[in-house]
Amino acid sequence: MYPLWLIAAAWWMVQDILQVFATPVAVVPDIYILMLGMSLIEERRSNISLLIAAFVGGLLWDMRWGSPLGFTALSYVGSLVAIKALWRIISKAARTPAMAIVLVFGTHLCSSAIGLTLHEDSTSLLSVPFMVKQIGALLLCFLMRAYLLRGVTD
Repeated sequence: MYPLWLIAAAWWMVQDILQVFATPVAVVPDIYILMLGMSLIEERRSNISLLIAAFVGGLLWDMRWGSPLGFTALSYVGSLVAIKALWRIISKAARTPAMAIVLVFGTHLCSSAIGLTLHEDSTSLLSVPFMVKQIGALLLCFLMRAYLLRGVTD
């Protein structure tokens, strides 16, 4: 298993490069937080290290893209805390891959909506770029979960 800092840095760079190239056309999903959320549910890594990775990645994103410093870090850490809290509330029998996808995608949807509402107007929630971002996030959730389940058989 690769170290968390290497995986996190790679996904952060992928998200940043995609954002640079897609900015005139579309909004890129938060690939970084999707990866951290799926890793948190997978429970193979330390929760504290995932929260630190979310905080550092969020701060770097704010410095890179000119957001208010700490807003994305707060959003990322808050999303992971929400995922972990909701995952613990769900019974063990209901902790299926589909529930993991719904949970991670739901937190992505909520954090995207909050960010959009605070930075722009609330009418942008039904805009095409926002919907494309959410569809991309949902597809990435399916792909990430399929990758994590690749060696698991019942």
